[in-house]
Amino acid sequence: MGVHHWRDRKTGPRFPLMVARCAVHEVAFTVYPPAHFPYGRRALAPCTTAGHEPFGSDRDWHETVFAGANDAARLQPWPREAKGGSDWWWSTQGRLFDLALTLTGTHPDLADELRHRIAETLRVPALVLREQAARIRAQPGYASRGRAVAAVLDHLVGPVVRRLLVVGHLAGLWGRPLWWDGVLRPVAAFSSSGTDPPAAEPAG
Repeated sequence: MGVHHWRDRKTGPRFPLMVARCAVHEVAFTVYPPAHFPYGRRALAPCTTAGHEPFGSDRDWHETVFAGANDAARLQPWPREAKGGSDWWWSTQGRLFDLALTLTGTHPDLADELRHRIAETLRVPALVLREQAARIRAQPGYASRGRAVAAVLDHLVGPVVRRLLVVGHLAGLWGRPLWWDGVLRPVAAFSSSGTDPPAAEPAG
């Protein structure tokens, strides 16, 4: 298996994506860079195309799918109109909310079993997710949803891209994630033991 060519996309990341090809099976497929998912314009988390992630206070969610929720937590609504169009519409912020709430396990409509699996995968106490979902139910609205997502993001420690990819799979948002580092590898699920299987975290 190797790189066949690079191509531009009309949807998804705004840079050329690699097309890999398996010579044995004569099948080609698009490889999305780390932190990206099919057709998504925004990354799941801050991450370079080489798979390196900043940690702690260096982690900036502004260009990710969590940007809308983070702004809402700070009471910063996106504009309802803008000259020449914008990627930061109020309607876009609303659409990103559902994704962010699901990926953080704070969506009030999630089943408890799924919420607990998300908590385990993210390595965040399940009580945090349950409490934030309860607060949204008690006071539904823009700001409470933003604060719920931000509360979970504040609990994330260490590399998060692979964990978020697994959460998206658990929630049925996309298929089983694979990781390309010259070899195509499945992204393993995470246990609550605090240890990961080999190659579950990016090097560096």
